[in-house]
Amino acid sequence: MNKNNAMKIKKIHFLNVSLFTTVLSLFFHTILYADNNSPASLYGYHGYLTTPSAYIADGSWRFHYSYLPKGAGPFHKGKSDNWIFTSSLGLFPFMECFFSVYVSPEHEWEVSGRGDTTRSPGVKIKLFNEKKNIPAVSVGVFDPKVGLGDKSRSIANVSSIFIVGSKKVGRSSISIGYGFNAFKSTHARLSDVFGGIDVYFSHFLSLMVDYDGENLNEGLYAHWKGLNMSIAYVGESIPAYRIGYNLNLNHR
Repeated sequence: MNKNNAMKIKKIHFLNVSLFTTVLSLFFHTILYADNNSPASLYGYHGYLTTPSAYIADGSWRFHYSYLPKGAGPFHKGKSDNWIFTSSLGLFPFMECFFSVYVSPEHEWEVSGRGDTTRSPGVKIKLFNEKKNIPAVSVGVFDPKVGLGDKSRSIANVSSIFIVGSKKVGRSSISIGYGFNAFKSTHARLSDVFGGIDVYFSHFLSLMVDYDGENLNEGLYAHWKGLNMSIAYVGESIPAYRIGYNLNLNHR
């Protein structure tokens, strides 16, 4: 092998190593700067325990698992626990989308004889940004009973349409909204006045209380480096929890 060929091979090897190192660095940079301050509700959307806020988790890709016991979960309510697996994405500063899969392990589906499942889409769009004396305002459409496959059904666990305003007070926030059961959902939630508040004890821990039009709920929200968890009492002192991971996509 002549000297020129050897130099070319070394240059190619150096470029490959540099490219691999750059990609690996970007990956770990993304992981280390995960968004760790975007609270999500038990239902996966940005908000409090059971109610949404007007805020959008811009550039945040989130994964959550929630457990709601009998009497608290809307899917086959009173007959089975609910396991909720959610992925949500704030791709733009004005829009947040989410998609959930609900599992009712104790309620057998007549087709398979196993625990019933259903899929639940949703979107929240910000109308106005928050200013000094003006709250942020958003509208949302959740679980509009759309078909997602021949055998799929939408749970319609929240009211189909809602509007909510939110205002920050320091690191804490307060929200008030109103929901409409416009599509006559079977298990409608937020079909009246609702609201929530969070109070930060520290950078990592806050108290959240909300009212979903039916029940008053309270709980704690904790987060650290993208990992986050909520522990709550829903309705008639029924314990529920959520664990998740928030990944920041834009590092702003």
